[in-house]
Amino acid sequence: MNSVRGNGARSVLCLFLAAVAVTMVVVSVITSMRSNLFEEFGRLVREPWMAATLIDFYFNILIFSLWACWREARWARGLAWTAAFVLFGSIATSLYVLVRVLRLRPDQPLSAALLRDEP
Repeated sequence: MNSVRGNGARSVLCLFLAAVAVTMVVVSVITSMRSNLFEEFGRLVREPWMAATLIDFYFNILIFSLWACWREARWARGLAWTAAFVLFGSIATSLYVLVRVLRLRPDQPLSAALLRDEP
């Protein structure tokens, strides 16, 4: 019974994470077609909420990156994921967690996706 419930939760989580990644790709493409970030950045960064949002984003990236670097068996892999988090934000974050969940063996609980890989 627990494995059925666990498999259902795993499937829902995977669908959710994939939906987040796809949604953010679509939003990023549509926004890029309407507005050039490199042209707008100077104006946007002077807005207090934009500056606060960027600081918030990068603190979140720092926290998640430290966890990913700790979690990965190889530091190089953790650093590569960190670069992806910085460049692609929630697209990379959702894909990272999706990969971790998909790599779980059927007998492992979802919580094992949070644990450190052994080298």
